[in-house]
Amino acid sequence: MKLNFTFLFLLMATLQGVAQDLVDYYQPGGVVSRKEQNQLQMRFGPHLAPQWYLMSEGFVRKDVGKLDQSLGGLLTTSSVTRLGWSVGAGVTYRNKWAVEAGIAQSPVHNDARLNSRPPMSIMTRGDRGSVFVRGKWALLNTSRNWHRSGFWVTGGLWAMPNNGEQKELQTMSGYTRRGADAIDETTLISRTKASRGTTGLLELGLEYQVRVSNRIDLGAYARHNWGLSDALTTDISYYINNRYIGQTTLRAKGNGASYGLTVRYILRRPTAPSRSLYELQGNR
Repeated sequence: MKLNFTFLFLLMATLQGVAQDLVDYYQPGGVVSRKEQNQLQMRFGPHLAPQWYLMSEGFVRKDVGKLDQSLGGLLTTSSVTRLGWSVGAGVTYRNKWAVEAGIAQSPVHNDARLNSRPPMSIMTRGDRGSVFVRGKWALLNTSRNWHRSGFWVTGGLWAMPNNGEQKELQTMSGYTRRGADAIDETTLISRTKASRGTTGLLELGLEYQVRVSNRIDLGAYARHNWGLSDALTTDISYYINNRYIGQTTLRAKGNGASYGLTVRYILRRPTAPSRSLYELQGNR
């Protein structure tokens, strides 16, 4: 009997020690310090929340039209460079993908020049704004912590509403030399018409974005544009010494390129508190 009591006493003491270890093991941990949070984020990356932002852009845009024929080299097209701007809003997901949309003031231009003395130019432009939607993908991050700085590949679609308006008739006269002594009077008569309905424009570009503060990002970009249909058409009639020579058409789709700067204002904080360690970026 004495032996049984001794064995029971030793068993109870052992179980009490194990239970104490289990209780200590499952006690809730202490508050994670700011230093420990930073170390975890440096290793695994922050838990990034979707960011809503406002954006504004200023840019230089160059577009060029296309001639159906040059009338024996007498007419050439010339690119037109003008300033433009846009405003909009967007959202990013984990600073890896982004979608933005807005409005822009960047008219399409038509410009043809006659090789005469003095040189003559016929230029027309659209007078409507455009709306756009753009997708962005982070190609290369250059900031370690918040992934807000880096290179982005962009692609978008523009919609340019038109009203089919007929522009005013333009007449220009100049002189061209024929042979050693003969000088001919040359006259251009042009009529421009905007397309009916909405025309489209595709965009592909590269942008570098840098984080300035928790709320402000700055960027610089280069984008190329391809028009999907004619936005402006200009019919040009050509006369020499009041004698009709021929006619050609100058078409503007919006083909060209733009180079500009962008400013983004972040509406939401760039991070959200993670509910567990497994929501850190490195564990996904």
